[in-house]
Amino acid sequence: MSSSPHTIRFEGTPIPLVSGETVLDAMLRAGIDASYSCRSGACQTCLLRATSGSLTPASQRGLRDSLKRSGYFLACVCRPVDDMEISAQPPDDDVRARIANVERLASDVVLVTVETRAPFEYQAGQYVVLIRPDGLKRSYSITNVPGDARLEFHVKLMPGGRMSQWLIEPETIGAEVVVRGPAGECYHRANEPNYSLLLAGTGTGLGPLYGIACEAIRSGHKAPIHVFHAAGDAEGLYMHSRLSSLAAEVGNLHYHPVTRRDSGQPGFLSGNLEPLLVSQIEDVKSCRVYLCGNPDFVRAARRNLFQAGTPSTRIHADAFLTTAANAQ
Repeated sequence: MSSSPHTIRFEGTPIPLVSGETVLDAMLRAGIDASYSCRSGACQTCLLRATSGSLTPASQRGLRDSLKRSGYFLACVCRPVDDMEISAQPPDDDVRARIANVERLASDVVLVTVETRAPFEYQAGQYVVLIRPDGLKRSYSITNVPGDARLEFHVKLMPGGRMSQWLIEPETIGAEVVVRGPAGECYHRANEPNYSLLLAGTGTGLGPLYGIACEAIRSGHKAPIHVFHAAGDAEGLYMHSRLSSLAAEVGNLHYHPVTRRDSGQPGFLSGNLEPLLVSQIEDVKSCRVYLCGNPDFVRAARRNLFQAGTPSTRIHADAFLTTAANAQ
């Protein structure tokens, strides 16, 4: 592999780059304990700041304008074009918070409530980076509607997960954390009350979709709201009771539980979720679509819906990873 003429300097430590290498790859090769998760420029866990050097648009894609102006970038997708001085200096608008409550929604899913020390503005469905006192970072989608200093997250309990297992320890209640964000393109558009909404997710990808649905209902959305939640079996549909009740209360909300195998329960769909979205919705071309969950599902569903006529500009997706390397 050929050498690159460029060098990054992380808080005083020089790291010569290898050709084609990202900043994150170089830091990990040098033995630096860098924070990361998705490695695709989506979760923003690897956010760093450049104090010198050029930043490409790709290295700042999805960041707020204030972060871009201050030189922040995503280490996992940043391939330097010249020498860079970088640091892990946190953004000025990070918000202090505390873990207020942790409630079981299922055997492997908890509802985590965080109270911020200052007002926190976001759009329903966006995500934040939650930072533990020791600096460990994980991205979680917000499941509740905006309006107060409370943020709620659906968190899957990963075996050996450093963050998720910490969250369920009794002494975690009251622990100080930091909230960074918000970010993400899966958020409620309040100025489109006549667009049908198609919200489809797997696993805890339901979390942001639930927030979007609740915000749409709160804002008086008139058109149909379809919520598809898929899991391997009925036990994985951890919000089934709540969504069934909400659909009974709200005339234009339609809840579609999906299991990979036939559950034998009335009202349940079975099979892969992505083809069901096209077969179950009469006119997907006219929907505003939100997809969250397993990346393979998100990619397949986006492709199927586009081929069925849904404009790509009306398909929004924030995929998350649950591999062992990115355990929560």
